[in-house]
Amino acid sequence: MVTFYNFKAFYWNQECLLEFRAVFMVEKCHVVTRSLYVKYSQSTAEVQLKQNFAQEKQSDLERQSEVIGREKVEAEQALEDALPALEAAAEALNNLKKDEITEIRSFAKPHILVQKVLLELDIFLDAATFNWMNELKKFMV
Repeated sequence: MVTFYNFKAFYWNQECLLEFRAVFMVEKCHVVTRSLYVKYSQSTAEVQLKQNFAQEKQSDLERQSEVIGREKVEAEQALEDALPALEAAAEALNNLKKDEITEIRSFAKPHILVQKVLLELDIFLDAATFNWMNELKKFMV
């Protein structure tokens, strides 16, 4: 038989149980919230590190771009300065006569200036070593 006191105890137990559930849910939410906060803090730190790294890379690239730009201007200027000399050399080669070539070929040991000119030609044509007889063979054939 259910009495008033039994009903009151039952009701009180239900209230305690509901209160316990509420406290448990608050604690559970607190733990989950704390866990999410820790993950958020870690993610924020990682993002900050990556942003700093990206900014450093960007500044490095900007500095390299400036250096490349300056070197490009210098290279274009050097090319512009060298083109007249190249054109003059090409014109001189076009005006070279057969008897001048025969004269150089007849030298057993040519003058040092002639050797230097041919050495420069050899370097220009990308040869490894200089040998007078090899030069004669190359240029006089």
